[in-house]
Amino acid sequence: MKNKLFFAVASAALAVACAKNAPVEEPNLPVVPDDGIHRAELISFNTNVYSVATTKAALDEWDGQKIYIYGVNKTNGELHINNDAATAPAQGETAITLSKTYYYDPSNTCYDFYGYYVDNAILGEVSVAEGNITYPVTISGSQDIMLAKADQATDIEGTEVNNPNYAYSAFSARRGVVPNLEFKHQLSKFTFQIKAGSKSGSTVAVTNLTLTSKTTGNLTVVGDQGLVGNGETSPLTLALPVDCTPDWNLAEDKAGDPKVLGDLMVIPGEPSYDLAVSLGDIVPAIPITITPDKVDAESFKAGYAYTITIIIYGIEEIKIDATMTPWENGGEMTFDPDEEWRNNNTPQIP
Repeated sequence: MKNKLFFAVASAALAVACAKNAPVEEPNLPVVPDDGIHRAELISFNTNVYSVATTKAALDEWDGQKIYIYGVNKTNGELHINNDAATAPAQGETAITLSKTYYYDPSNTCYDFYGYYVDNAILGEVSVAEGNITYPVTISGSQDIMLAKADQATDIEGTEVNNPNYAYSAFSARRGVVPNLEFKHQLSKFTFQIKAGSKSGSTVAVTNLTLTSKTTGNLTVVGDQGLVGNGETSPLTLALPVDCTPDWNLAEDKAGDPKVLGDLMVIPGEPSYDLAVSLGDIVPAIPITITPDKVDAESFKAGYAYTITIIIYGIEEIKIDATMTPWENGGEMTFDPDEEWRNNNTPQIP
């Protein structure tokens, strides 16, 4: 799912300014008009809850997580907000806490705003090249990685500003333009669940589950945003719950509902992933290759969630039924040695 962050711009005299100034007739030029109000406007942040979280692994709702924000001067490329370690709001609240206070420049300088969230993934040393800010990143399958960039054309809708080139600036802020950072998932999420294929399968527990994937990549947070995997692949291990045996409905003598084991989030773009499932001493490791062809796709995509259901069969008892076929009557035969001799010898007459 997606999370929306909002940059809210505050001004103590905003209501007065709106009352005294009629909408400015803007020329269709990238140069922001001078409205006569040369005042730095405070940049603050709000958020609304886009959806309710359904798992602990993939983030669907803010709850005080650490998020990072960049603000880039569109004129000279300088960083107005440089990787600010902000704190997302608690559940049900809207205010984001920045590490310091930021203002729009009173000269109507325009900015681009970016954000990213990396959970507890490991970031390497930052690199800057051709307008891009990139971090090497290492994941273990439990982290959720998201990126966001404010869209000027979308955010001026319904305001007095009719040219996206005027966003985001003190001028547009005084006219109700609120930069909206919509965070989007950059990984593919696999949700694993098990189901009994037979009654005996409900007695077998999954003891280990791994998925082989790239675990390192380059995360571009400013500029041409995106995550590109690199390096060798390695197995990612799913943290299993306490109960890893599928259910069996005894009353109806059929398999119960699928039981969710958990999620793994991986670098997307692959046409297949190798999965290994262990069932204790019964089966040390079952190799499985998962592909997206069943959902009409050529590769697994960023921001998509896939459900993998594993059917488990237990060891069936070997039963042998013995039956006896009755004898058929083949008839009665008598053997008399004397009769046999007489039949085979001719009497001698003197």
